[in-house]
Amino acid sequence: MSEQKSELNNLDIRIGKMIAVLRRRQGLTQQDMAQRLGVTFQQIQKYESASNKISASRLYQIAAALDLPVAALFGDAIKSDNQTYNFITQILQLNDSDRKIIKTLITRLNNK
Repeated sequence: MSEQKSELNNLDIRIGKMIAVLRRRQGLTQQDMAQRLGVTFQQIQKYESASNKISASRLYQIAAALDLPVAALFGDAIKSDNQTYNFITQILQLNDSDRKIIKTLITRLNNK
């Protein structure tokens, strides 16, 4: 296996683990997540274990179901961009209510 392909597989594994962590942090079961996405809980298991790759559109849906930016699903994989990483880390540390306020603010600013 090439080094690049190995890195991609490692990224799939890290994203799957991050989804599991973020899901649990919000008190959601795999069944809860599956219902939000319209898939089976087995599919969520496959995403979280990286046995199934996740499409870009599904990543977007997962992030929306968790009410988080897509970049949050990449966890440490985005550490190379320190400013983005620090921003996302700070947002993830906020409570749900404050995170929704930030999301609303960003949405309003993007619509100007």
